[in-house]
Order: sequence, then structure tokens, then C-alpha cells
Amino acid sequence: MKFKNNLLKQLVSDCIAELMPTYKKEEAAQMVFWLTEDFFGMTKSALLLNPERRLSESEMLSLHFAVKSLKSHVPVQYIIGKVEFLNLSLQVTPAVLIPRPETEQLVDWILQIETAQGLKILDIGTGSGCIALAIKQGLPNASVWGYDQSSDALVVALQNAKSNGLDVHFFKGDIFQEKIELDPVDVVISNPPYVMQSEKSVMQPNVLEYEPYTALFVPDETPLLYYEGILKQAQLLLKPEGRIYFEINEAMGTEMVALLNTWDYKAVHLKHDLNGKPRFISGIKQ
Repeated sequence: MKFKNNLLKQLVSDCIAELMPTYKKEEAAQMVFWLTEDFFGMTKSALLLNPERRLSESEMLSLHFAVKSLKSHVPVQYIIGKVEFLNLSLQVTPAVLIPRPETEQLVDWILQIETAQGLKILDIGTGSGCIALAIKQGLPNASVWGYDQSSDALVVALQNAKSNGLDVHFFKGDIFQEKIELDPVDVVISNPPYVMQSEKSVMQPNVLEYEPYTALFVPDETPLLYYEGILKQAQLLLKPEGRIYFEINEAMGTEMVALLNTWDYKAVHLKHDLNGKPRFISGIKQ
């Protein structure tokens, strides 16, 4: 793209216009403001207060290439390399899913319920570590573990623990291949893959083309595959009266209630997200 001049205010306007064939205006503007804040330390309000700020040639190039990536549907979070999750700033790379607002709601819900001291908590399929780290921040006296089958994801999670000064223990394994070697815990949490392959047609290109496929999708024939594997592990992992929490596919609420009942969980509770969709479920091990 060609810029009219090096005034940041004009560059922002040019970038938004360049992105509008691909994105709605509001979304394009939001992404450009994220870029200017991350690249140049200029918030939206600071930009309004400093309309004469000019960029160097190298700064203009960085903005140019970022907009080019956005036009190719690269998620803006991967371009700037980080995302805000509750009160945490987390590194994200294409090795991990970008944390969603729904998962923030899951963590908030858990923190409202799990108020005891000294809890032992396991996050299965930890990815960037967002759930485990936010839980540790909210429950500093808890012992928290994060488990994932991806070495690349665990590198990101460990870096996020370090940068946020949180003591969470991360380890690798595959729930379908081996028993999770850990003493019994009070709480198991998971936001596992739950998008059915038939749902690809309604998903955005930035998700389909760039976020890790194995962290998103499950076969249509076995949509509860990961939940079944985790519940099997939880038979030994969870203490009696231990609690389990899942984020789920909105189309699978009834099936998930039935699944937890099949595994003899009591007080099974299906909770809706902020959009009124059945998105979370919990149960207590008998």
C-alpha cells in the first residue's frame, strides 16, 4: 500500500481504508489501533492528543507489513505476539489458540466457586497457559498444573508464567496414550478441542488458516472425544467430591449433561455464556 504522508493520523486512516474490503470498518479500526499502540506506544486517546506525530521510514514499513498480513487474515494477536486475558498479558504464537472472552468467563466462574485455600488444580490442554495462569493469579495459595501434548505450546506457557511472575507447573503428555502422573487434585479444568469439522464452513479465515488445527477440531462422528478421555483420566485424578469444569460446544449442552451423568457426577450444572449460549459445564465427583 502507498501512504500519502508520514503523519500517524493519516497513516491510521489509510490503513483502515486498506483493510475495509476484508474487514468491517469497526473491526479494521480496532486492529489498527492495537497495532499503533503496540508498535509505537500510542493509544487511541494519545493519537487524538498528538495528531502531528510523524513516523520514521522503518516505522512506516512495520505498519505496512502488518496491514499486509492482516489482509491475508493473519490474526492481529499473532502479529503483535500477545493478548490481554483478564489481568494478564500473554504471549501468543501460532502454536497456541488465541484466548477468547468466553474462556475469561469460565475462569471468572471458577474463581467465584473455588475459594478454599490450598487447592490442587489441573488444567488439561493448557495451550498458552491462560486458564492455569489466571487461576493461579486469582488463587495464589493454590497449587496449579498445566498439561498439554504440544511441546511448542508448553514453551509459550512457560514463557507466560515467567513474564507474569506466576508459579505454575507445566508438563507434557497425551491423555489418550498414558495416565497423567499426578497426585489426586481438587479441581480439573479443560477447554479442549470441540469444534466439529462440519462447522468449518461458518468459521472465519483467520481461525481456519492460522490457529492450530488440532487444538480446535474434532471428528463429527466423535464430538465428545476429548471430554471422554479427560473424564476417564479424572477417575483417578480427582479426589472424592472433586470438581470438574469444561468449556463446551454450544450445540453439545444436552449431550455433555448426559455424559457427566454417565460418569456418575452429581450437581451437574450447564452454564450459559454472555451471548446466552450453553458454553460451560461443571460437576462433582461422587
